[in-house]
Amino acid sequence: MWLTRNVSSDIIKLFHKTWQNKKKRSERLILSSKVIGKRLVNLRGNKTQEIVAKDIGISTSALSMYETGERIPRDTIKVMIAKYYGVSVQSIFFDD
Repeated sequence: MWLTRNVSSDIIKLFHKTWQNKKKRSERLILSSKVIGKRLVNLRGNKTQEIVAKDIGISTSALSMYETGERIPRDTIKVMIAKYYGVSVQSIFFDD
């Protein structure tokens, strides 16, 4: 009985710790989306969102949300954006 309680207690602690880590990671993701957005705006330069979105194959509203930090693109879209600008996915979406 004692062993069962200890194991159950350890499992609960591990679950809670894992949940807290996931929560912290998602909070970091929200904060970094603004940085990603600024990088995308800088890469776009003087081109319009309409032209860039059309060339990449995404909607203008999606590009706008990526640039404002409201959304982060799926991995496949990240690759398309990086190829369009001729840079690595790492340099846009991750810390250098």
